[in-house]
Amino acid sequence: MHPATASAYNNVGLMNKLLGNYVEAKSAFHESLQVYEEIVGKDHSSYAAPLSNLGMLERSRVLESEAEEGEDDNDASGQNEDDNNVQLETLRDSNNPEQKTKLSALERMQLNESAIEYFDEAYRIRLSELGTNHPHTIQSRTQLGSAIAAAVIAERKGRMGGLIEGELRKLKQSKEMKDPKEMEAYIPEAVARAAAKSTSSSKLTQRRWDAAEEHLRGALHTAVENPRGESVAALVYVPLGNNNKGG
Repeated sequence: MHPATASAYNNVGLMNKLLGNYVEAKSAFHESLQVYEEIVGKDHSSYAAPLSNLGMLERSRVLESEAEEGEDDNDASGQNEDDNNVQLETLRDSNNPEQKTKLSALERMQLNESAIEYFDEAYRIRLSELGTNHPHTIQSRTQLGSAIAAAVIAERKGRMGGLIEGELRKLKQSKEMKDPKEMEAYIPEAVARAAAKSTSSSKLTQRRWDAAEEHLRGALHTAVENPRGESVAALVYVPLGNNNKGG
């Protein structure tokens, strides 16, 4: 095994990720991890690269799913798209052999948590091996903070959605409404009631939000204070031998 083999697997993973072949991408990243583990060990900074890419892969799947969900909502409200307007995503999907399936909220949450684990491991490795001020360490810390924040926001969004649905059901029963269209007038009231109940967060959620903020602010501060990363000393010429030997 050679480090170039691990790097090649990592690059194959990146290529498949761009093509939307997520299963192949994940497999290639894990192959890269396995090779790096055999050659340099799991605590080497090279091992952190495919870990970071695995985290980005999971986050990409979540973001794509959320975007598709938003597009479905727009399509439901009215289709104003030009039929002749060919999108890049359409072209990519036509070349993608994988059958795309919509992700549920639970699946997106699981992918977010998986991304957090990958980013956390990559950050710890880079922090130990490269130091706080290295650009790769700052990158990993930013990725970790962003993933934690996204998980907290998704959790709050899901909780809010559930509360709104509950309040709408209560209003429907109390007003004895049978026509769904009648409920539209009571949506603002349901949202207000739900918002009043969702003001308080659990201690665990608040701790995670605080951790996300700490990572993001810390990464920003380090990047501002060290715009070029760790200082690199100039190369010093060291003669390999004495060229002025006496005859």
